Amino acid sequence: MPLEGLPDELVAAGVRAWTELFGLISFELYGHLKGSVLDGDAFFRIACDRMASTLGIVGVGVDA
Repeated sequence: MPLEGLPDELVAAGVRAWTELFGLISFELYGHLKGSVLDGDAFFRIACDRMASTLGIVGVGVDA
């Protein structure tokens, strides 16, 4: 199994980020962000930066 031996916290963070990204892309593609947030592009960038930060990916995006 490819995830065998990885810490449960890391696997959970990865699955959580994947589902969040999948949902965020779906919302963007199907126009559900329009009317929900003032600036969809800024919201998408900030959300992706926060997901990256949660996973320990630093030095990219808004926070760079």
